Amino acid sequence: MVYGLFKSKFGTGAVVLSLNGAVVEVFLPAAGIEKIIKKKYPGAVKKSVKETAMLENYFAGNNEIFIGVKTDFSGLPLFTGKVLNAIRNIPRGETVTYKQAAAMAGNIKAARAAGSALARNPVPVIIPCHRVLAKNGLGGFSAGIKWKLRLLEIEKKKINREI
Repeated sequence: MVYGLFKSKFGTGAVVLSLNGAVVEVFLPAAGIEKIIKKKYPGAVKKSVKETAMLENYFAGNNEIFIGVKTDFSGLPLFTGKVLNAIRNIPRGETVTYKQAAAMAGNIKAARAAGSALARNPVPVIIPCHRVLAKNGLGGFSAGIKWKLRLLEIEKKKINREI
């Protein structure tokens, strides 16, 4: 495994890649991120990777599109992979509901399962799970609602904070 660090106005984040260059995990900016990486991925080597520049670009508010970024969902359940691949192309600044995400993954009746799949997203931002909302509000986000709002605001999608 290799990892790269990226800087943002929120702090330092990280991206972890397999040896074949597929993104395995994205860590949103947090204190002590390198210590977290070393604990979760012992033996991972710090390296300069193109994805760090892409993430810095994104967090700077630029219209970064993560085309061509390989991801590795091999350790996840099949439906989770389907949902994550389906939402990959939701355009910046647009949102869909959990029901729509389920339909995009091939099962319109699996909105709750889609929500559970999104909660397992190991590569937030690159796979934009923050763009999936509940029909009557924000819904959840594994890193917390504050992060979901931050990411939507970076993309200029203003959401009523009262929701």
